[in-house]
Amino acid sequence: MRVHAHRPIDDFVFGIGIYGADGTRCYATNTDVEGGQPRAFNGVGFVSFVIDHLDLADGTYKVDVAVHRKNGAPYDYHRLLHTIRVTTTSRKSASTDRLTTGRSPGAFRWRAWNEDRLHTLTHGG
Repeated sequence: MRVHAHRPIDDFVFGIGIYGADGTRCYATNTDVEGGQPRAFNGVGFVSFVIDHLDLADGTYKVDVAVHRKNGAPYDYHRLLHTIRVTTTSRKSASTDRLTTGRSPGAFRWRAWNEDRLHTLTHGG
């Protein structure tokens, strides 16, 4: 996602949440929970969240995307505004065991960059 800080900030957290049709949280994380250390940011930049796999059953899910201060005060929060559709290509349906038991969903990376700098926070699943 494209982000723009109109003034220098050094207190920020990027987060994502995935929710089932009934509102049940299936997955959520943010850069603070994963040990990210914010660096001063100003101007235009980009943030991506890449996950190797996430075992979700076929269906439609709502997605939260947020950037907020460490204390939770929002800069911008897209609450359930984005939708993803999960389908499987095999006859075997995806399992949600990892989500309901709290086991790791797999390796993922948060990436943030602006003009000449790339910051990556990697979590091995």
